[in-house]
Amino acid sequence: MGILWLASSGINALTTWFSVPLREVWPLLFPAAVPSIVWHWPAPWNVVPVVASALCVALVYLVAARVALRGSASRGIRFAGIWFAGVVTSVIATVPWVVGLFIAHFPPGRLAMLTQDLGEWLQLAAWFGVIWGWLPALLIARRHSEEQLPRTSRTLVGLAIAALLLSTIAFAAGERAERVNNAHIQAVDNGQTVGAVPDPSAVVTPPAKIAPGKHSIDASWCTPDETNLLAGSRDAATGHRMLTVRIMNFSDHSCVLDGYPDFAFADASGSEIDVDLEPGGSFMTHDGGATPITIPAGGYAATALGWDANSTQGNLVTYAVWAAAYPGYPRGSWPITLDIIAGSTVKITAWQLSDSGAGDTDN
Repeated sequence: MGILWLASSGINALTTWFSVPLREVWPLLFPAAVPSIVWHWPAPWNVVPVVASALCVALVYLVAARVALRGSASRGIRFAGIWFAGVVTSVIATVPWVVGLFIAHFPPGRLAMLTQDLGEWLQLAAWFGVIWGWLPALLIARRHSEEQLPRTSRTLVGLAIAALLLSTIAFAAGERAERVNNAHIQAVDNGQTVGAVPDPSAVVTPPAKIAPGKHSIDASWCTPDETNLLAGSRDAATGHRMLTVRIMNFSDHSCVLDGYPDFAFADASGSEIDVDLEPGGSFMTHDGGATPITIPAGGYAATALGWDANSTQGNLVTYAVWAAAYPGYPRGSWPITLDIIAGSTVKITAWQLSDSGAGDTDN
């Protein structure tokens, strides 16, 4: 039964991929007992789940056929019972696919999406049992009696259950490998060439839109309605990095800033990266300390971020920076690639007046 399972799925795949005569007829004769998506998975997961599924079918069929033979007198009844056992086995063999799909996508966003192909899989599996289950049934009914088949011992039942679990694990691992592979392809297509690709199964947890914390302000302070944050120039030295961030007062009156801005960092998926933010200077930056500054209309202030260089190999790196002029205010964001990873310490300087913003924008 397991060999027929493999043969039917393989022939179905070949006749689907290549132009052959009567192409529409072949799937009826050789149903896709194994979901066709499996054949497109990266190696070895385009083979392992298929073999595990065939082993599952073979062992479960031995148990089902042994049960079907029990108490059967005539050869015709034995034949019908074993044929039906093949149909039942084929349907049971689809359970690992569904469970594996659920595991690979856990926690599922929408359960309906995970089971949308279940009906088709069940139909194809049942049709395989109907159209090919007669062959092993005929051989067993003619040549074997109940005593000649392997006994339905605890060992055989245990092996069948183990095969079901193995098929489930193999399908879940293959589905996950396919999702990771697709995530890598999509990341490259989107221009992500630095750092690890975020886990496509992970729940995205973006930075908060409001900077945490509170700040004592008055009416003279700059507000988000009259200022705009801009990514400035970047610089690097051996083992060290720096990014300048500017704030522009585009209102028609001056406003005041005092203290340190707020920053957060997100990876390519948009999830926040756990970074330690500390006020002060770094190897490449100097912090003059917090002091009130007045930004004239059309003027600029600047802050600098400094950190040590990090290895991006295998690490999630920064692909977006979120910033607010000070804690408790809404954050804005912009895309930028930085070697800031989880566990990095980033030093932030206090706001200081800047002569000009021209030529400092980092594109």
